[in-house]
Order: sequence, then C-alpha cells, then structure tokens
Amino acid sequence: KKEAEEKFKQIATAYEILRDDEERADYDYMLDNPQEYYAHYYRYYRRRMAPKVDVRIVLAVTISIISIIQYFSAWSKYDTAIKYFM
Repeated sequence: KKEAEEKFKQIATAYEILRDDEERADYDYMLDNPQEYYAHYYRYYRRRMAPKVDVRIVLAVTISIISIIQYFSAWSKYDTAIKYFM
C-alpha cells in the first residue's frame, strides 16, 4: 500500500508538470541545462506567484467604482438639499 501511494504521488507530480505547456517547457529546459538549477526555481515561482490580471486594469476598475459611488452619493445629497428647500 505504501509503495502504491508513493507511485501515485510520482505520477500525479509528473502529470502536474507535463499538463501545462509552460511548465513542460521549463522542465525540458531544466533537463537540458542542469547548471541553471536555481534559475529554474525563479521562473517557476515567478509564474506561480505573479498576478493573473494586469494591475492597471484592477486600478482602473477600482477607481471607476469609487468614482461612481462618490457621484451617486453627491447626487443624493444634492437631491436631498433641493427637496429640503422646496
């Protein structure tokens, strides 16, 4: 049972590496250039930890949402003031 579990872990790890084209390319590159062992870790974690969405898009959407909220808040205050005076 222990041997089967170890074999399954090896197969699962191989599948995780080989199913993604970028990871497979990194794996093949590492096999061809073993002297760059630590550079491989940098490339691996750079892709794993890098944000999947461009930061500029996140900032633009966040600023737009805040601006819309401020606009409707100001409009509500203006409308309340006009109704108060009428």
